[in-house]
Amino acid sequence: MFYLIISLLPLAVCAFWTVAIALDLWERGNRAAHRQLLWWAIAATLLYAGHFVFFNRMTGVIPVSDTIYVVCNLLVYPLYLYYIAELTGAAVSRRGMWLTVGPPMVFGIVVAALYVMMSGEECRGFVDTYLYKNSMQGLEGLPRLQAVVHQLAKLLFAVGVLVVVFKGIRHIRRYNRLIDSIYADGEDKRLFGITTILLLMVLTGVVSFMANAVGRIVFFRAVAPLAAVACFFSGLLYMLCYRGFVQQFSFADIASEEREEATESFAEEGYSQLLKRIDDEQLYLQP
Repeated sequence: MFYLIISLLPLAVCAFWTVAIALDLWERGNRAAHRQLLWWAIAATLLYAGHFVFFNRMTGVIPVSDTIYVVCNLLVYPLYLYYIAELTGAAVSRRGMWLTVGPPMVFGIVVAALYVMMSGEECRGFVDTYLYKNSMQGLEGLPRLQAVVHQLAKLLFAVGVLVVVFKGIRHIRRYNRLIDSIYADGEDKRLFGITTILLLMVLTGVVSFMANAVGRIVFFRAVAPLAAVACFFSGLLYMLCYRGFVQQFSFADIASEEREEATESFAEEGYSQLLKRIDDEQLYLQP
């Protein structure tokens, strides 16, 4: 029972924040890039659903869950980078978006196609040998090709983590410098808990990199390591979602405030000119 709860913990955290962010979007609209944060939360929920299936050895659905896991594992960090980019006003080109989102989709299609083409025996052999023993020994044909594809996905994941952490930190720092240059008192407009966000991004990147490198099998049926990693990730995920949820201000609000101030200034100026004309021409003496 304890093993079941521990394996469910990260999934429960992500699912909770997915629902909370979706409800907030429904009630308040897309404030502070919450729509992009929701997409990230959905991907994280699907990712840890795949973990839950793996650690509880639900082998009947592993071909489906593993395909989703491969896609979401490659998507979850880029989606968080898009959230940071939307929040801070960083430009994301269409080419850059396709270069980031395209490879996870391609890997997902290839993994799904290989699972479909493998026979039942080949599929069981791949799951038992590669996924649960972290070995390629004895794998031939399609199962071996599937293992190679998974290895390449791990390599791409590692590159993606490094890129996202580097660019994410740069976007956040540039945004806060902009806020400081515009507002005399911009503490409520800076990214809430800037130090915390930077630290969480680095920590999740490092831990994800290490966990992906050693493989999930290290934690399989070992309650203490699994509990430690599950609790650690659950705490990081909770704080990342919480920081995004309570953020009230984003780059888009800067332009909105500037427009409002310009409108108010124009209205005040027009009113002053009207009063001056009435006084100069003594319009109040005319019927």
